Amino acid sequence: MTRITSVAAFAANTDLGKTLFSAALCRGAALAFGAKNVAYVKPVQTGFPTDSDSRYWFVLCCIDWRYWCGLMSPHLAAIEEKRPISDDAFKKAIQEAVQNGIKQMDQTKGGFILVETAGGVHSPTASGTLQSDVYKSLSPQPIPSTILIGDSRLGGISTTLCSHESLRARGFSVPLVLLFENKRYLNHEVIRNYVDANVVVVPTPPERPVSGSATEDRENLLKYFSEIDETMKQTVMALALAK
Repeated sequence: MTRITSVAAFAANTDLGKTLFSAALCRGAALAFGAKNVAYVKPVQTGFPTDSDSRYWFVLCCIDWRYWCGLMSPHLAAIEEKRPISDDAFKKAIQEAVQNGIKQMDQTKGGFILVETAGGVHSPTASGTLQSDVYKSLSPQPIPSTILIGDSRLGGISTTLCSHESLRARGFSVPLVLLFENKRYLNHEVIRNYVDANVVVVPTPPERPVSGSATEDRENLLKYFSEIDETMKQTVMALALAK
């Protein structure tokens, strides 16, 4: 049986492109293993629908388990909107979504499952528990590997390395760090020297069109994704081979 690669996508902070990178990786995985053999799970979404990143998923199917309208940390949104979720229910939903994804795959061809976390590495869940601790306690089938979305902005070297160390301290494997290109600060050059991971840098995505045109936005995103598809395919294949 060919290996199914399962990863959790963490980020060094909010607003670093975690959802876009997740979409790009899943597109690359679809090229490597076939679209049927790719599953994406996003258990938590805040700021829905006004600040949702769902525009990145118009070409993919996703499981978005629970959302809150408030653009804030899940533990605050759950209190404000009076919709709490226990850690046990949260973990059960993730496990069931991952298992359902595996069942739908042709496991002779390999597959890829990505679970996208919310906010930064230590952002709390709806219960207030650090999500890094909740994901580590998943059982009976934990997600052993993580990918880290780094920060290419000023100050991003420190936040990225601290996030990497926090994940490693909890026993996670971190075989991949992804960043957007920043020719001014070149954070990736320093980060490469201090992580035992593949550090992949891609161009920044297009801004939303000033016109607000959904059609133009879609076309721009499709063009952008197509330009990085091969890089993401090779990145996913390297993840599949990583121990």
